[in-house]
Amino acid sequence: RDVEQGSGGEPITDSGSGGHGNASWHWSAIAWAAIAFAVLTKGPIGLALPLMVAIPYALWRRAGRVLWEPVGPLLFAALALPWVMLMSQRVPHFLAYALGTETVGRLLTPALGRTGPWWYFLALGGVRGAGIWRRENRTIEPYTVFLLLWILVPLAFFSLSESKRPQYVLPLVSGIGLLVAHVGHARGRMAGAKSAAVGLVLMGLVLAAAPHVLPRLTRISADIRHAMGPAALALAIVSMAAGLLLWWLRERYDTALLLLALPTAAVPIAGTGLMRAIG
Repeated sequence: RDVEQGSGGEPITDSGSGGHGNASWHWSAIAWAAIAFAVLTKGPIGLALPLMVAIPYALWRRAGRVLWEPVGPLLFAALALPWVMLMSQRVPHFLAYALGTETVGRLLTPALGRTGPWWYFLALGGVRGAGIWRRENRTIEPYTVFLLLWILVPLAFFSLSESKRPQYVLPLVSGIGLLVAHVGHARGRMAGAKSAAVGLVLMGLVLAAAPHVLPRLTRISADIRHAMGPAALALAIVSMAAGLLLWWLRERYDTALLLLALPTAAVPIAGTGLMRAIG
């Protein structure tokens, strides 16, 4: 048994027999229910994406049985299969389309016209030092391994897929956010705050220039062009202000996190008119 300290200091026991004590089936049920809702929402990828992360992590932790507690897969089947059966009755070619065109065709062929190079989703970045390795023996933390799998495995999967769209990597964002918070908490400060501050200011300058540059590069309707100016200006001001404040308050970890989140949080407010014009 591997005993670790939980967030509140209490011991967490993880055994190879599959989980944390007698309550492991509860977590399995919750996870499989969430997977069922993901399948109903987005199709087979809702099953593949979480399992491609959970399976290698469980094998590494020698706790594979927790994934297959019978109540979990049974609950998944109870939630997902009735809807699939009903759809198959009402739309005879539904399964062929969902599994063939939308899954196999999307991943392995350029049939949907959404191809891109293998480096389509790659971005420069890195996580260094504290927060990833335990200082006392330089072993990597299981929590960090799980978050890295959450980020890297789907990234590789979608990079190898023939079909590519920017929104495909949205499931990675939560894992990236948790990893950034974990590393920052371990350091006690915001790692790379100066670079982030400069990045926010530069982003603000790019946003300010966008309404003048984009219409020269691509065809944009008059309504969208008119709405783009106020939205871009508002977001530019927020980004540059957040960047300047982040540079000044970079040693205050919680404040730095809030400042990094501010430009994204402002998008629904500043972009309302633009979104209406696009709609």
